[in-house]
Amino acid sequence: MPRPDPRGMKTNLHIVTSRHPLVAGAVLLAIATISGWIGASGFAAAAAGSLDGRFGHHGKVLKNLGTDDEATAVAAQGGRSVAVGDVEVNGHDQMIVSVYRPDGRLDRDFARRGSRLVRTAGDGYARDIAIQANGRIVIAFISDPPGAYPSFGVARISPKGRLDKSFDHDGIQTTGFGTDYYASYSEGLALQPDGRIVVAGLAVTHRGYYDVAIARYTQDGELDDSFSGDGRQTTDVSGEDDEAESVAVDASGRIVIAGTTQLPEPSYARRLLVARYDSAGLLDPTFGGGGVVTSDSAASAEDVVALANGRVVAVGSADGDFLAARFTETGLPDGSFSSDGVQAIDFSDGTDVASSIASSGEKLVVAGTAETRRRATDFAAARLNGDGSLDGSFSKGGLRTVDVSGNDRAFDMSVDPRGRVLLAGSTTHRGGGEDSTDTALVRLR
Repeated sequence: MPRPDPRGMKTNLHIVTSRHPLVAGAVLLAIATISGWIGASGFAAAAAGSLDGRFGHHGKVLKNLGTDDEATAVAAQGGRSVAVGDVEVNGHDQMIVSVYRPDGRLDRDFARRGSRLVRTAGDGYARDIAIQANGRIVIAFISDPPGAYPSFGVARISPKGRLDKSFDHDGIQTTGFGTDYYASYSEGLALQPDGRIVVAGLAVTHRGYYDVAIARYTQDGELDDSFSGDGRQTTDVSGEDDEAESVAVDASGRIVIAGTTQLPEPSYARRLLVARYDSAGLLDPTFGGGGVVTSDSAASAEDVVALANGRVVAVGSADGDFLAARFTETGLPDGSFSSDGVQAIDFSDGTDVASSIASSGEKLVVAGTAETRRRATDFAAARLNGDGSLDGSFSKGGLRTVDVSGNDRAFDMSVDPRGRVLLAGSTTHRGGGEDSTDTALVRLR
């Protein structure tokens, strides 16, 4: 089994048959009704899903932060936006963190410039981000040092942009998974209410198979030995390849991962995977079969959200469409969501790739990349009602695509306290060239 390519892990796409497609053709041709007027000014109130003109240039921010830079994860902090991504420095990928003011300008109070490099030995690939209650920025990354195999990495940055030396002494922690595994790749990050940090991804056995891998850290960056004895847990679901792409912590403190599992021979087919662990790191037997749920609705889940009522929603892609699958607290398909718990979302005739999901009140926002009729790619977001139907009050029939510049790819999304949707990713220069990508952010009302 070849080692995973960290550069490609944000855009995994597995094609299977989808159910209940919400075809966008007629929807995108509908005329959105914009209601409400601001006093006697004559200006229509901005509709939900429209570009936020108070952010950057007409709702868009493009930044050239270095060679081949991109944002791979984003978090909202009050009115500010915090993005982390990768940039090429002297032939190596390094992480770069940027903080944006509410108007989209870089916040010069952070690292004096608004951005700072987080240098690691060899290569460091940013995968996810979260903001602690005290404003500290936590980053999950893949550490790929020279002469060694990759491992989980976690970094913490102070609100002023310095490495937080109260976190594992130097602000950076790297973690392997013992003698049974020769490499590990982090993907998702979640914070517990008590400040502990949960990171999920995969660990590679010496036979080359992938197992789900989870690590939990204390607030000071040490492995938390109250979690599975040593702060680390691995799960072999199928005997083949199992990966966690995302992680969430529910209201009861249970840890939910979503990703993919591969069936044994002769099929070797991939299935969407959701698993739930108790706070001690053991699989929760009250969820699915022994803590594990698999679904043939998609081949992989790229993100997951744990709802306040105990339900879980995973998002992925199937048959060229976004796909959302909702499960009850016990792991059954939720029949109150699109009748069988599965909803597909079609933006166009091209290939749409979902990357992120977030809850917004009683609604769900799903984001990713949509292929246009010109065979270019744009940022894309959809908002769903609680029953899985498209929210007609969001943009045009619940769907919104944004052409940022050239070929645009949205890797992550966050919803701020005001319900505004922040998408982050990359855009290509229309002229191409060696430095072909820049960081791109979009904010929707």
